[in-house]
Amino acid sequence: MSGQKSFLDDIESIKEIDLGHYHTYITEIPSQCETAYKQMADIKIPENYKNPQNVVICCMGGSAIGADLARTFLPEDINAPVIVHRDYDLPAYVNSNTLVVCSSFSGETEEVLSSFYDALAKKAKMFVIAGGGALVELAKANNIPYYQFSYKSQPRATLGFAMVALLALFEKVDIFKNYLDIPKTADFLKKVILELSLETPTEKNKAKLLAYKIFDRMLIVAGSGILTEVARRWKCQFNENAKAFAFFEILPELNHNMVEGIHFPKLIRDEAIFLLLENSFDHPQNKKRFAILKELFDEQNVAYESIPAQGNTVLEQKLSSVIFGDYVSYYLAILNKIDPTPVETIQWAKKKLK
Repeated sequence: MSGQKSFLDDIESIKEIDLGHYHTYITEIPSQCETAYKQMADIKIPENYKNPQNVVICCMGGSAIGADLARTFLPEDINAPVIVHRDYDLPAYVNSNTLVVCSSFSGETEEVLSSFYDALAKKAKMFVIAGGGALVELAKANNIPYYQFSYKSQPRATLGFAMVALLALFEKVDIFKNYLDIPKTADFLKKVILELSLETPTEKNKAKLLAYKIFDRMLIVAGSGILTEVARRWKCQFNENAKAFAFFEILPELNHNMVEGIHFPKLIRDEAIFLLLENSFDHPQNKKRFAILKELFDEQNVAYESIPAQGNTVLEQKLSSVIFGDYVSYYLAILNKIDPTPVETIQWAKKKLK
């Protein structure tokens, strides 16, 4: 084990695996948040965009995770129905009172472009978030307000831009009631990053320690409330960074089905580990459900790790949990001896569609 542990402290060996320098993207999440919020402040939104009847965010992959995180604050914080649309055609209820946000890092995502044309035909209020591409050109051609950011990375590494741009938009259209202290949040996240960075040795680094614990296991991430979609982010980062089997579950739904399925097949049960993402803002009953779940796992000898969120605000707990998961998936990729950045299978599937 000592040999294993020293490996995650061997920065030169890590850099030989991390050819895409993915670790730098994690460190830049706080600055992404600050940049997005500052730049969005300069974007004018038409007066008739305020207080939309509902909001539909059209996005896929990494952009969709940012949308999920923006959507899932406390129930009292967002006063309009918001859905994340991961598909082609828009729901029939979209109309001129709907705010449709089309978000795509590349600006070329075919599902998002399909939704853009659909929203245009339905005369919806529209906003675009993109790094460039056809989506920005279409926004310009149709006089639709847009936020364009510049960042060279994989889409999943632009989460700060995707999430905070949406939260800033929600503020501008008067549907978001939580106070966003982005500078304070960014300062807090920078401290979290220092604790989890490559330079912090394994014995003091919770992300490295957890990566060792979950190495070569089936991963099931569970979250609730404000961390529901953070659990999805963890799952996706394990998939894309570590190239690992991972799944996610949501409480309280997990207690209505998944708990009955922990017995078979024994091979998977013995190799699986549950990662329980807990937060202080959770519903009291969900806090009880986590306690009951841990009691069940102890009785049934099911492996699990309880991971409490850090921070004093909803945004701090969300983003610190995201960063922790990003680092764990990164270190797991290093243990798997695979470069976290490339997503060759995803690119292969996209090419097959053309």
